[in-house]
Amino acid sequence: MVKKCIMCTKEIADEAKKCPYCRSDQTFFERHKSGVLLSLFAVLLLFAFSPEIRYYFSNVDSAPYLDDISISDSSIRFKTDNYGVYAVVIGNLTNNTPYTWKGVSFELSLYNANDELMDTMQLRDYGVFSAGKSLKFRLQTPVDIKENEYDHFKLKLIAATTQ
Repeated sequence: MVKKCIMCTKEIADEAKKCPYCRSDQTFFERHKSGVLLSLFAVLLLFAFSPEIRYYFSNVDSAPYLDDISISDSSIRFKTDNYGVYAVVIGNLTNNTPYTWKGVSFELSLYNANDELMDTMQLRDYGVFSAGKSLKFRLQTPVDIKENEYDHFKLKLIAATTQ
């Protein structure tokens, strides 16, 4: 009688403990079958019942959910230090989606009194935003304009990630 090698699939003697071609152990799985199956079962249970594990392995496209993540009570102030001028934006983020987001990307646009765009930048907050919760955020970025050149701003959510 012959069987196929579990590694190289060449035909070998049914009673062979090692493949004569690739030298793979033909009895490894038989000796460790219960441990391998038990480990596999434990991993599946862990994945099924642990939201943290599911969260780590999930990767959800945020585009359909961006309207369900809202920004409120946002304000901006400027600060100056030895390195330059910074815009600091604070606000409240409400996550009305069924997902927990690990990072959220914003687009900040600064305008003058004539509604002309003065500066724009993308900012990212790496906090964890749990499903159905609200959270305060703070973003800081260097800007190329002076505070007196600025009149108003727009803050827009552009992306979120689950990993």
